[in-house]
Amino acid sequence: MCLRAIMNYQYGFNMVMSHPHAVNEIALSLNNKNPRTKALVLELLAAVCLVRGGHEIILSAFDNFKEVCGEKQRFEKLMEHFRNEDNNIDFMVACMQFINIVVHS
Repeated sequence: MCLRAIMNYQYGFNMVMSHPHAVNEIALSLNNKNPRTKALVLELLAAVCLVRGGHEIILSAFDNFKEVCGEKQRFEKLMEHFRNEDNNIDFMVACMQFINIVVHS
């Protein structure tokens, strides 16, 4: 995922963060069927959560995700993945790491 390469550098990270809807669009990439892509998306979102003001940006992005995807509650689709035992282990680990960062930031 080339966005990850861009965001690995401070300048690229700042450029992505300067676009008002960038994090919303990144979060919507969780609708991708590829578990590796979803894991990378969660890693990017976790990085956003760790910067100043990032927690609020992530919550806002998941509010947007909720509206766009018709969820009843924020993070609903993410939590549904834990009901399926056949999910990719790397994706599930990324989910848990993301949840841990959101809760503790």
